[in-house]
Amino acid sequence: MIPILMYHSIGTGLEDHPTAPYQVTADAFEAQCDALASAGFRSLDAAALADILDAGELPSEPVVMFTFDDAYTDYAETAVPIMKQHGFHSIVFAATGHLNASTTWPNGDGLPLHSMSRDEIASIAEDHHVTVASHAHSHIRLGEFEDDALLAELTTARSEIEAIPGADSTVLAYPYGWVDKRVRHRTIDAGYTLAMTTRNETCRLIEDRWTLPRLIVDGTQPPLELVEQLIEAADQR
Repeated sequence: MIPILMYHSIGTGLEDHPTAPYQVTADAFEAQCDALASAGFRSLDAAALADILDAGELPSEPVVMFTFDDAYTDYAETAVPIMKQHGFHSIVFAATGHLNASTTWPNGDGLPLHSMSRDEIASIAEDHHVTVASHAHSHIRLGEFEDDALLAELTTARSEIEAIPGADSTVLAYPYGWVDKRVRHRTIDAGYTLAMTTRNETCRLIEDRWTLPRLIVDGTQPPLELVEQLIEAADQR
């Protein structure tokens, strides 16, 4: 089993907002990284995850993957420095049509935060602790698109990510985690080789590569609750 952790914002200010579960404080995030590092966890990038799925066998040491949706400015300002202190790698998923912008999204249900600019994303993409990947272009549930528009949405985002040196244009996180059979097929057609959902489960070795689950890190829960479960599971291997 491979825990793929899903974060959004690392910071403060949303405690009384409906989106509070999507924001983890810096202190809580640092405590989570401390605990995982102390337990000997190694972080994965997309290539390492693909290799494990290919092999069908877990490595001897416990592994974890860190992912961050929406490319908020606090990812670069807060999350990356903490992860670098622990030698951890992470993937950040950017919606290419909403860079340097409010992330309340077209339907108004996002976090009241700001996303990184294209220059900021290009800068962090040069860091070997970071992989920039696609969160589609418009941040709309992909099932809402007609077929041709769906393929255009996916290929546009992939082309824009591909233009960023150091980014990985073959990895996608579905907006809102939404995927069905048609969306999965068009994701493959667009050239993505891994795609992640918001299905709140640990990734198994037999998972379909275009519907990978992730464990949602809830900022309103005790900060070490999920991490302690991962460490316990690793100890029982």
